[in-house]
Amino acid sequence: MSAPSTFKKEFLKKWVLGLQICGSSTKNMSFLERKKAIKLSADVAMAYAKDFKTCWSRALIANASKQDDNKILVRNILGSEFERLKKSSIGSKMCNKRVRSKKILKRSCTILRIRSTATRRVLASSIAKRLVKERTLVLKGLVPGGESMDEFSLLKETLDYIHSLRAQVDVMQRLAYASQLSNLQLMNTFANMKNDMRTMKFTFVTCVVGSFPTRIQARKLDQHTRGYVERSNLSGNELIIFE
Repeated sequence: MSAPSTFKKEFLKKWVLGLQICGSSTKNMSFLERKKAIKLSADVAMAYAKDFKTCWSRALIANASKQDDNKILVRNILGSEFERLKKSSIGSKMCNKRVRSKKILKRSCTILRIRSTATRRVLASSIAKRLVKERTLVLKGLVPGGESMDEFSLLKETLDYIHSLRAQVDVMQRLAYASQLSNLQLMNTFANMKNDMRTMKFTFVTCVVGSFPTRIQARKLDQHTRGYVERSNLSGNELIIFE
């Protein structure tokens, strides 16, 4: 994971460039179109700040480039990096194949575990598994590229994605306040980003804990998360999203 200060500097550099590009072409745009352009430039800058080393950052750019209008903006913001990213798409496909292979192996192990514990608390177990499965499907739809990830990769990428979203919103908020902006599009954009981040964070928690947390469970959230991080060999810095 990138150092927070480095990530924020790289994000700010590209996002300001994106705003300048948007500013020169938004005269005839509606409110919603300008808001969408601000969000897109912020997402592209966030993916760039990760140096496209994560699956979600590469998927984000790929999804944004599907529409011709968006592709032009993405290309203008990234410059030569856009071509480099296109050349690295083969590596991204190979990563997705490895993820699917892990999924097949995980299914086999899951079947064995179910058979060995089928006689104990079948109903409670099935309800919990169904809930986790539903939350996992929701999470796959929230994280760019999540559809092709297995459960372990999804949770790890989600941690990194939420951490990046938090840094993104922080930079946008600080810039808006420092510039004394009363720009409604900008304020609404990162307000929506905050809501998306809260939704993703809560969905992630239900996938790890296995159910919707009560007040008592919420107090133990840090303990649950640290236990998951230790089992997953994730960096301790990623726990900052739960503060």
